[in-house]
Amino acid sequence: MSRIVVAGAGHGGLSAAYNLARNGYDVTVFEKKQRADMGYDWADCMNPVTMNFIGMPMPKKDFFKPYVLNAFYDPSKTVKLDTGNREPVGSIAYVERKPLLEYLMANAESAGVKLVFGVNVKSALVEGGKVCGITVEDADGLRDERADLVIDSAGIDSPVRQSLPSYLGIQNIIKPQETFYVYRAYYDRKTDESLDPGYGVYFFHAGHKGIDWIICEEDFIDILVGCFGSITEENIKESLDDFYASYGFIGDKIIRGGSCEKIPLRKTLPLLVSDGYALIGDGAAMTEPLSGSGINLSLRAGKILADVIVESYAETFPKEFLWKYQYRYFKSMGEAQLNADILKTALSALDSDDIEALMKAKVLTAKEMFSLSDPYSVQDIIAKVKGLAGRRNVLPPFIKAAASMASIGTVRKLMPEKYDASKFITWKKAYEKL
Repeated sequence: MSRIVVAGAGHGGLSAAYNLARNGYDVTVFEKKQRADMGYDWADCMNPVTMNFIGMPMPKKDFFKPYVLNAFYDPSKTVKLDTGNREPVGSIAYVERKPLLEYLMANAESAGVKLVFGVNVKSALVEGGKVCGITVEDADGLRDERADLVIDSAGIDSPVRQSLPSYLGIQNIIKPQETFYVYRAYYDRKTDESLDPGYGVYFFHAGHKGIDWIICEEDFIDILVGCFGSITEENIKESLDDFYASYGFIGDKIIRGGSCEKIPLRKTLPLLVSDGYALIGDGAAMTEPLSGSGINLSLRAGKILADVIVESYAETFPKEFLWKYQYRYFKSMGEAQLNADILKTALSALDSDDIEALMKAKVLTAKEMFSLSDPYSVQDIIAKVKGLAGRRNVLPPFIKAAASMASIGTVRKLMPEKYDASKFITWKKAYEKL
C-alpha cells in the first residue's frame, strides 16, 4: 500500500489522514509543534454536521456552543445593521480550537495514523518534476521522508508550497494584500452590561482597514482586532483604546489569548495539485473571504481528497488523477466563495468614510455581511450604488465588482472536469481575473 505523508497537523490534513488510514493507507503526519501546543487558544465557528460529513464520531453535546447572530457597525458606530435574530443558529456553532484539534488527532491515531511532533518540515522533495516526499529536521538533523503522496497541510506559510519549483504552477506565496492579520484576546468583565446583540462587528474601526469585533460572554469579553495586509501594535492599541472609551464593561486583565495570527483572506488558490502533491487548508486559502473562517472548508476538503483516493484504490498520484479532488472541491465549496471574495476586494479599496457612507445609504446591509450564498446581478449592484454618484472613488471598485459577479457563471463553466493543460490555463486566467 502507498505511503502518504502529511506536512502539518491542520484540520484538512487530519481529516484526509483519518479517512485514508481507516481505509488501509500508511499515513504519517509531521508537525513542528508539540501536541500540547496545538491550536489557537480561542473558539471559532463551524457547522457540527461537518463531523458527520467527514465520517468522524460526533463529539459530546457540550463540545459545541450555540452561535447567535450579530450586528454590524460602521466606523463611527452610528449605524447598526442588526440581523434581528436572538436565537441560536442551528447550522453554526462555536468550537474551541484546541479541543477540536485534539479530538481530530485522537481519532486519526485510532484509525492508524502516525503523528510525529516536534519535527520541522523544511521543504518538498522534488525529483523529475514529481513531488516524492518532504525534507524534515528534528534533534537528529535533516532527513528525507519519501512518500508516494505529500498532503500539504502546513498552513499559510507552508515551507512545502513555498519550496515547489515554479514550473509546477502552484502559487508559492500568499501575498500580504491577500492576508488578514488578527489580534485576539479574552478580557475579564468589569460589569454585567452588554451589547445588544452580544456580538458586535466593526468595519474599518479606529481608522484601519479591517474588521474588529466584541463578543460579550457571561464570564469574559472576546475582542478581535483584524487588519488587511499587516497589523501593528499601534493598530491594536487604537482599537482597544476606542473600545475601552465606548464600553465600560471591558476589564484590563487578559484571561487567555493575546496573540497575533494571520490567515488567508482570498478565494482558493487556482491550482492545488501536482504529481505526488495535494494542497489543503490555509495553505490553499480554503477560507471564507469575508469572515476568514476555514474549519468547515478544510475538514470537508480532506474528506473529498480521501474519497478520490479510496474510490480508485489509488497507489500512484499523478496530477491528472488528483485533479478530481480539486474539481470536486471547487464545485462543492470553492466556487461558493467567489461572491464574498469579490465584495471583499471592493471593500478593501475604500476608506473609513466610504464604508460609513455605504452603510448609511444601505448599500451594505446585514445580508451582504452575513451571507453571500445568493449571487448579485449587475442590476442589483448598480441599483445599490447609484445613489452614491457623488463619491467617485466608491464607484470604480463596485462597477468592477458588478462585472466580476456577472462573470462567475462563465468562469464556473470553464473549469474542466478532467485535467487538460490548455483548458486549465483558460479557466485559471478567467478565475484570477474575477
